[in-house]
Amino acid sequence: MMFDTKTSAYFITHSLCTLAILTSLFSRVKTTPTGAERWRHPCGISNTDTSHLSPVPTRPLVEIITGMLVQIREGQEYSSNLQEKIAMERIQSMRNVAFLNGLHHDGFPSVKTATEEDIQNSLINVTKTHLENYRTLAITLVFIEKMRFDEEIYENKKYSNDILTMESKLYDVLCHMDEAISTKGDSIEHVTREVMQMELRTLSSRMDRFMRDYITVKDTSKILDHFIVQYSALNNQYQES
Repeated sequence: MMFDTKTSAYFITHSLCTLAILTSLFSRVKTTPTGAERWRHPCGISNTDTSHLSPVPTRPLVEIITGMLVQIREGQEYSSNLQEKIAMERIQSMRNVAFLNGLHHDGFPSVKTATEEDIQNSLINVTKTHLENYRTLAITLVFIEKMRFDEEIYENKKYSNDILTMESKLYDVLCHMDEAISTKGDSIEHVTREVMQMELRTLSSRMDRFMRDYITVKDTSKILDHFIVQYSALNNQYQES
C-alpha cells in the first residue's frame, strides 16, 4: 500500500506525539512517589473500628504547644546536621554553598526571619498561625518525600536514614499542629504532590539533585527556626495566662 506525503507526515507526527505522551507518563511514574499522602494524616490512620470507644480527651493547648516545641527543636537539629553533611560531602565547594544559600525553590514556602510584628500577629490569631504553619510544613514534607525517594533510587540509600529521621520528626511536629487545629474544630485544606514542580522532580544531573536537596534542607532549617520563635512566644503566653 502506498501513502502520499501528506498521509506519511500525519502518521509520523501522530507517532511522535504518542511517543512524547508515553515518555512523559513514564517519566512521571518514575520520578513521583505514589501512595498515600502522609501529610494528610500525620498522626497515622487507624484500621481498627473505634466507634464503640469513648472519645479521646482533648489535651490542653499549652500541653500540645510545649510538646510541639520539643519536636521542632529536635527537627531543626536534624535538618541543620543534614544541611552541613550535604554541604561538606556532596556540594564540597564553599563558594557553591554560599551561592546556594541565596537560592529558593519555586513552590517552596517562603522563608523569612520572624519580626516582632509577625510574633504579635501569631499571638492575636492563633488558629490562623496553626493553619498557615500546617500548610508550610506539609509542602516542605512533599519536597522531602521526593528527596528521600531519589536517595533510595539513585544513591543506594546512603543518606536515607538521615532523611527519614528528619522527616519522621517533622511529622511529629505536624501531628501536634493537627491536634491543635482539631481542638478548635477547624478544617485543613490539604496540599497534594502537585505543589512540587515537575522540573524539580526530573533533574537529570546528579549534582543538580544534590543542589536541590541542599536548598530544600537549608530552607527547612530556616522554617523551623521561624517556628521556634513563634511557638516559644505562644507557649509563654499560655504559661502566663
